Amino acid sequence: MGVDQHDRVVGGDARQPTIMDKGWCNLAWTPWVPLEREEIRRTAPLLPGVYRIRSEGRGPNRLTYIGQTGRTLRERLLALASGVNAEECPFNDPHTAAPHLWLLRRLDCARLECSCAPVMGDVQVLRGTEDMLLWRHRVETDFSVEANYGRFYLGYARPTNRWIVRGGRSSTRIPGRTAAPLPIDSTTPNFSFTHPALQGHTSRSYAWEG
Repeated sequence: MGVDQHDRVVGGDARQPTIMDKGWCNLAWTPWVPLEREEIRRTAPLLPGVYRIRSEGRGPNRLTYIGQTGRTLRERLLALASGVNAEECPFNDPHTAAPHLWLLRRLDCARLECSCAPVMGDVQVLRGTEDMLLWRHRVETDFSVEANYGRFYLGYARPTNRWIVRGGRSSTRIPGRTAAPLPIDSTTPNFSFTHPALQGHTSRSYAWEG
């Protein structure tokens, strides 16, 4: 399990908390723990908020996923862990990040960890906080979060929901499609290409958060 390095002092001055730290963006993040049911039950609060996922041991400079929930953080992370640790790759629902994380764990032997922070407010506050964290990650690392913005495991097609509903006068449901390798001659997106973050080179202040 990784070790938190918040409140470290460099050259006599307190270091600004970064993406892996407990105090990142002035939120009360829980310690990093494995993305497993027992650890989530022990650490995740019964409150709404935001959460972050990392692949432990793959470097300190990029998070794997950032999300938010208006339900409880414990409930949302338990649902995510259930899909990620399943025997078969999950569908796109109930958690859109689960298939990508499942492939990371199964194909790359990634050790996934989670951390979360309560945020009180309505859905606009929660989504705004999530957007702010995604932006701060881009500013601080020059990279987008690995599994946000529709990104998916390289070389694989994203699954659909478990059931696909076809409209019309009498709606029908057909079984969904699971994640599968793309054809060899398929064009894959270049997720390493990125544009500079808006305002990212002019301000690193948290004052705008209010």
